[in-house]
Amino acid sequence: MQTVRLFSWQVRSRMIFALLIGLIVIASTVLGPAHGLAAFQDEEKELPAEQLSEREWKLGYHGFNIVSNGVGLEHDTDVKTWKRRPASQTVLVVLGDVSNPPTNLEHYYNNGGAVFVASDQDSLATLVPMGIIISPVSIGEMASKYRGVIVDRDKSIFFGGLSECPIVSRLIDSHPVFKRANEVIGNRVAKLNIFGENKAKAIAFLPRIEKGRSGTFVCVNENENGGRLVCMGDQSVLSNQMLMHGDNAVFAQDAMLWLSGFKETSKARKHVLVWNGNKALQTVDIAGVDVELPPPTSKEVLDALKSLPPSALIDFGNTVIAKVEDEDMVNDLVHRVMDNQSDKNIDRFWILLSFGLISLFALTTYVWQKKLLRFTASDVAAKRSAAADKVRKNNEAFERQMAVEVLLDTFCVEVANRRYYDCPAFPNELVAAGVYGKENEINRMFNSMKKVNQLYNTKASKYWTKQRLLDLESEIEKWKSFFPADQFDSQPAKT
Repeated sequence: MQTVRLFSWQVRSRMIFALLIGLIVIASTVLGPAHGLAAFQDEEKELPAEQLSEREWKLGYHGFNIVSNGVGLEHDTDVKTWKRRPASQTVLVVLGDVSNPPTNLEHYYNNGGAVFVASDQDSLATLVPMGIIISPVSIGEMASKYRGVIVDRDKSIFFGGLSECPIVSRLIDSHPVFKRANEVIGNRVAKLNIFGENKAKAIAFLPRIEKGRSGTFVCVNENENGGRLVCMGDQSVLSNQMLMHGDNAVFAQDAMLWLSGFKETSKARKHVLVWNGNKALQTVDIAGVDVELPPPTSKEVLDALKSLPPSALIDFGNTVIAKVEDEDMVNDLVHRVMDNQSDKNIDRFWILLSFGLISLFALTTYVWQKKLLRFTASDVAAKRSAAADKVRKNNEAFERQMAVEVLLDTFCVEVANRRYYDCPAFPNELVAAGVYGKENEINRMFNSMKKVNQLYNTKASKYWTKQRLLDLESEIEKWKSFFPADQFDSQPAKT
């Protein structure tokens, strides 16, 4: 451990040295703005063609445009021009709202057109003639929650543990659309209801949700006129934010390959219209897009550096030093700046800069030496042990609370043939199930049941200690003595 600490100190020293040299270059650039780094640019940069916020970029489809171009499709941005082309030579992609497409989808499909519909919104009657209804899936259908946390046994069906982002991995890989993809990551998806004589074929299914139910996520169809259809219950799969997760990009490429007939010379299509937000999507060169991303904070930068292994930190420090110590670049830059400064200003600058850098280096060295002496192997081991104990205690508390629920469920099923958690409260049948003539004992029992019910619904999981579990088990045995064993045998159990 001591060797590792010394090794880390060496890495930090090299990083500090690189940052000090970087400050010199930055200060020199500030003093000479007319001869700074901009002097190395031979041509004036063009203004970006499109400025987007971070949110607009995430919801955009620039990446999908690149995928479409990669399969040989040219984007039409004018609806009239696209409509004049034969349906058998074009592809129509409808994203999001499908209530107002640029043309009648059924007529276009029957005339040999290729349609790609991706939407998580209620399709109403738009896709009914094609035998498809899009129905949004609520988060409650996708996962059970307890106090906002997913408690399903199999959390692997959700991307990053987020219940609104299911992982669609039940695919029919015999179809060209899923020839290479193994999984598709969705975001607040919808399921497809397929019907009719020539109904579409389901080739991707949502994860099995509560009570074993599932739903179609992607379906395809093809007619004798060469028309092709792909329908998916989520347009965000093709967005910039989601395209690089899972195999979304591979799926998008294979879907467009099949729709365009790229590998089938006789069926190859050349033009595509992307319809989003009731208007044609305009194509923009990705190199001309300026995204207004917020700069990372100092804490985020430090956290990123701390997460790197020591070997990567050394490589990073060497790269920074090599860039900064490039003699040709630094010398040329310094000469350009100094040529425009008086000797008095240059002397003053170097004196102040040298004093500041020496003070900063001395202070930093002192601080890191103190930290090096303070943090030992025992400190690190103690912190890790404390974190592990905290996780273990939280898990034990949650298990004890689940044990309380099992005890109450068992009592209610034995006495009233229904679960306690259905309410959650004691079933109403217990109110009239007592033995008359023992008013004091009955009142005590019901007061005890009322208190337990209040504690279960108001107290945190840490309240239920081992001793309180034993007390509750003993109390439940007393409750059972007030009810005949066969009192509710004739009633079916509710589960």
